[in-house]
Amino acid sequence: NVPEFKLYLYHDQDLYQKFDVAVGKQDTPSPMGEFWIVNKVLNPTWYPSDGRTPVPAGPKNPLGRYWMGLNIEGYGIHGNSAAWSIGTPASLGCFRLHNQDIKKLFAIVPVGTPVQIVYETVHASIDQNNIAWLEAFPDIYQWVDLEAESTRILHELNWSYEPHWKALAELLQSKKPFKIEVPRTIKVTGETLDIDGFYWKQNIYLSQKSLEALSIPASTLEMSQRGSDQFTGYSKLDLNNGNKESPQYIWDSGANILRIIRPKVLLNGMELSKSACWNQEKGFLVDVKAVALAMGTRFSWDNISKAFICKGIMIAGEPRNGGFWVAPEQLTQIWQEIQYHLKSDNMTLELWTR
Repeated sequence: NVPEFKLYLYHDQDLYQKFDVAVGKQDTPSPMGEFWIVNKVLNPTWYPSDGRTPVPAGPKNPLGRYWMGLNIEGYGIHGNSAAWSIGTPASLGCFRLHNQDIKKLFAIVPVGTPVQIVYETVHASIDQNNIAWLEAFPDIYQWVDLEAESTRILHELNWSYEPHWKALAELLQSKKPFKIEVPRTIKVTGETLDIDGFYWKQNIYLSQKSLEALSIPASTLEMSQRGSDQFTGYSKLDLNNGNKESPQYIWDSGANILRIIRPKVLLNGMELSKSACWNQEKGFLVDVKAVALAMGTRFSWDNISKAFICKGIMIAGEPRNGGFWVAPEQLTQIWQEIQYHLKSDNMTLELWTR
């Protein structure tokens, strides 16, 4: 495989050994296709294609001590006189091996052995944990669209998950050979909102648009910056964050589902926007100000005594973020016509008037 600078030796269908190689330069690329070994020469003479003086066997011969010719004139597998070139595009199209490697190959590979030369810039695999991996190699001849090739390879992989193509495209921007875990698109339940997110390296990432729709506070996030394990326009969701005044999350990795439990208040079936939160110490809290506005009731509050005053009744609570937060049962002290039911499974407080 030319972009990988690697020669694979098979016995029948089983991989026997791998060898590092040098391949053709960009202006003298290695040939592609199906070939076979037509001759084997010990201590070969090198005949330059430009008509220069032939170079006999010896330390200055770029073929080294072993030559295995292909059925395409001038091309073969051989040793080297420049060990530093192995693993680079440095030849006139032939395949150079380390001298100890070509010695072994020369001894066990007979004339007539088929040789397949390919140009695969992307390999994909799935490990025992059902994680997909992409391994990319340099497009030394500038023949391949890496993103398009990665997409094709992943479609052929038949992975049980859907790759998150936008996040993957950002990971593919590296110019060096790399092996990356493929981000997978997650399913989200518990909200009717269109949530864009993915799972990568045991972390959940949500798009900025999704975060705004869910009203997730910054304390629950690790804001994304450009980097090797971060993504532009996405933030990492901290599933272990101690701040419970935000949606709660239940991640099922096997099912690939993120369940979002967002505290909310319904009054006669209509949601009161941003009127609920979950406090780790006090439990479910409701913004009595939002309820009063929806009920058309005049009110006031005293920040010093932390008291909410409505219909001549004073109740204690917590003024914060423009609201006044109280426990659900405190609402009935002001509005006796209100009944309520808290659904703990989805963190929804249902209010209705009699």
